[in-house]
Amino acid sequence: MLPLIAILSVTIACAVLSGFVVARRWAFVGEGIGHSGFGGAGTAWLLACAFPLLDDPNIPYIFVVVFALAAAAGIAYLSRPGSRFGALSGDAAVGVFLVGSVAWGFVGQRVYVYVRQVEPAGFTSLFFGEPAVVSPQYAFSSVMVAAAVVIAVFSLRKEMLAYCIDPMLAHTSGVRSAFIHYLLVGLIALVIVIGVNVVGTLLVTALLILPGVTAGKITTTLRAHTAVCVAVAIIGALGGSLIHLKLPFFPTGPAVVLIMIALFLCAVIRARFVRQ
Repeated sequence: MLPLIAILSVTIACAVLSGFVVARRWAFVGEGIGHSGFGGAGTAWLLACAFPLLDDPNIPYIFVVVFALAAAAGIAYLSRPGSRFGALSGDAAVGVFLVGSVAWGFVGQRVYVYVRQVEPAGFTSLFFGEPAVVSPQYAFSSVMVAAAVVIAVFSLRKEMLAYCIDPMLAHTSGVRSAFIHYLLVGLIALVIVIGVNVVGTLLVTALLILPGVTAGKITTTLRAHTAVCVAVAIIGALGGSLIHLKLPFFPTGPAVVLIMIALFLCAVIRARFVRQ
């Protein structure tokens, strides 16, 4: 039951943000934040080589969270119009953190293997998730993060949509563009660090993209768009969990993502026939 609660919470939180991520063309931002966490895991593994007491499977996740949030703050600052160091394009800002973190993470992993002669604990689950070992504390945290995301989005959805469509026009219209910019990146970072345990760093971005692009093929109104995003998330979470229950060798995270891709393809086919 706990894994299902965690998966549903993460997928719904991602779905609520999905429309804004797609509208702002921030798919790569989610990818950068998620992969930056790998640098945190690499740091934990390096420290474990020097200090054996730190060789605990839970410690790398703490570093993943810290690195992901730090990367989110850096990306948000460097990509914000008017940044003191000159605003970078979103993909350039992401690239700076992504490549450095991934490189550093693999250095940490290889040093750990060289010193200990074994792979670091949790190395595979970091990429693909391991919802089967979800703790009550993690499930509770997932629900709280999902609730915070839903409340924030529904309180500021008009401002967020205006910012995502045209940041400059939104700013001149009185929208607190800087606040919305940092808030969106912060919410994306939160759902990513929670989602890493469910689907891993490689697939967590899919939860932020697939509901939004699927809904975009079906509806154009904001309220209906959000409803379709949430429906896609729930179907993916329940379907992926059911597949893993019936076929234990089939990992839950990839199953959730593949179901969402199937829903997207159905939406594409439907849109094609509707136009005809």
